[in-house]
Amino acid sequence: MSKILLIIKRIFNQKTFYLAIPWVSLFASLSFLWLGYSIDFKDKKIETIFKTLGNTLLTGGLFSFLVKSMQYADLYKDQLINIIYNTEHLSRRKDLPEIWERVSNVLFDNKFPLISQLVINDVRNKYLLKDDILYYDTYEQIIEIELIDQLTETIRVVQQSNYIIYPTKHGLSVPLTTSNTISYRKNSKRVVFELNSFNINDVTQHIVVHESIDEINNQHKHSFSFKLETLGENRIAHTITKVYSLKDDCVIGTMKDAIINNFSLMITLKGNLTVDFYEAGTLKPFTRRGINHENVRFYNYNGILYPKQGYFLFVKIKNN
Repeated sequence: MSKILLIIKRIFNQKTFYLAIPWVSLFASLSFLWLGYSIDFKDKKIETIFKTLGNTLLTGGLFSFLVKSMQYADLYKDQLINIIYNTEHLSRRKDLPEIWERVSNVLFDNKFPLISQLVINDVRNKYLLKDDILYYDTYEQIIEIELIDQLTETIRVVQQSNYIIYPTKHGLSVPLTTSNTISYRKNSKRVVFELNSFNINDVTQHIVVHESIDEINNQHKHSFSFKLETLGENRIAHTITKVYSLKDDCVIGTMKDAIINNFSLMITLKGNLTVDFYEAGTLKPFTRRGINHENVRFYNYNGILYPKQGYFLFVKIKNN
């Protein structure tokens, strides 16, 4: 007897039994209704009992069926959402920009109906940086500006840059080009540019500087290229020296084509010079840090500088 009870208990505890209840109720109700309406019972009470049982079971069965259907609809929906937004599945999709655009429209709640497409295009193409293969981290720059000839307003700029580059694609030999542009008015030969040193992970690199002169815009351009072979952290350190006249060019700045995470700047002035500092398109201002006085200034940016964001300086001779 105990074995029979145990078997019955197991049957009623099975998940499949609960799943089958709506279907069993539906089948039983139709059977009772068929008996109630098809057979002519001598005792009309029996006929009424079958019809009542049939209607009761039919109503309860349909209700259970609908409840279970809704429960499983939610379950299937949750599972489907998990599949759709799974990282592995998303990485294989070809319509991610369109998905991102639809999500953005919902997030923006269509607040900018006339310019929303322009906003989305700029954010997607300029800020999401889907094609970028690297980013800069902990970018430190030390600039020494010295007035070496008051009459011609000639200055010497020594610029040290130390930063880390992280490639964003595995196993990639990344070619990089760093460029510098100095304007001139009449004589391009008054411009001097030297690459004093260049190290990657404390190893000295022999880098060739390429020089070109844009006579239409009166610009002296210098560039040098290098490759990153190391996956992960690449520590870069280089120093350049520039000599030119403030009558030709008085602007110094840094704005990269890739993301920079955290940037610090130290400016040292020698001679009768001063500078005006300006942010270039940043989402927040640089902060002055440390002990700042007339000839030594410190600036810091904690956070992300997006492409073409950074700073520029106006270098001037002090008014006596």
